[in-house]
Amino acid sequence: MTGSKLDNSAQLGKDKGMNISRLDTTRVHGVALLLCTGLAGGGYSASPTAADASAIADPEVRACVERAQPQHSMTLKVSLQVVEGIETMWEFSGTLYWKRFDNGLAKVLFRIDESPQHQGVAVLIVERSQGEPDIFMYSPELRSDRRISGAAVAGPLLGTDFSYEDFALFQHLAASGEVKRLEDTDVDAHPAYVIEATPVVEESSYSRIKTFVDKAWCLPVITQFFGHNGSLSKELRIDRAEVRQSNERRVPFRSTMHNRKQNRRTVLAISSIEIDPDLPDNLFTLSQLRQGR
Repeated sequence: MTGSKLDNSAQLGKDKGMNISRLDTTRVHGVALLLCTGLAGGGYSASPTAADASAIADPEVRACVERAQPQHSMTLKVSLQVVEGIETMWEFSGTLYWKRFDNGLAKVLFRIDESPQHQGVAVLIVERSQGEPDIFMYSPELRSDRRISGAAVAGPLLGTDFSYEDFALFQHLAASGEVKRLEDTDVDAHPAYVIEATPVVEESSYSRIKTFVDKAWCLPVITQFFGHNGSLSKELRIDRAEVRQSNERRVPFRSTMHNRKQNRRTVLAISSIEIDPDLPDNLFTLSQLRQGR
């Protein structure tokens, strides 16, 4: 099978001034895991419900979300940028490979490509039929891999406005509870479905998560995260001007998580994407993880 590839002409940036060498490898793994679970969950459907459309009870919305997802595999070149005001605090880039196997379960390999101190750090995630996924990290510095517990990367990751819980929800690694359809609305003059998920995990930072799905594109254009006091904690928005078509699907090449409490943001940018490429099964193995760059 030949995949469809789409490139972004914007050049990926470099790390800017942040002394990443002082950060422990668990936190470095955290950002890699963040990208793996977030971007692999339906590839580019940044929604706590989009990664597992079966959780959506309404058949019309579920069918729409399913149309936006890759069927078999995907390769992404991505960058992450933390911004306060007009100043970029730091950024890094990497490559993500995602594949769904014949048993219906998915595997993800992510490797940091551009970072002065941590180039080659890699994460392998293996979805299981029951329970949490198996997660392994490889560090070129240590020249070894180790199994990682999801609890080790809870909370803010490397100063970004994302948490592990955010992307665990995107990948449906954390139980999102009831997903119900609310009244339809317009977002920027475009008709949208509105769905709301209620996390069932007691330790969740959120009381509810509301997602606005564009009816024409079948993409979640806004995802809102509400704290237990009812206030809006964070809001994830795609940049409509950066939505492009690839393989009969719309792809948001730029999304921003706005931290409403701290008045800052983190930008996720895709520089290129290949949908349903031929990826060998052995790419998603511990031996491949250990090869590094």
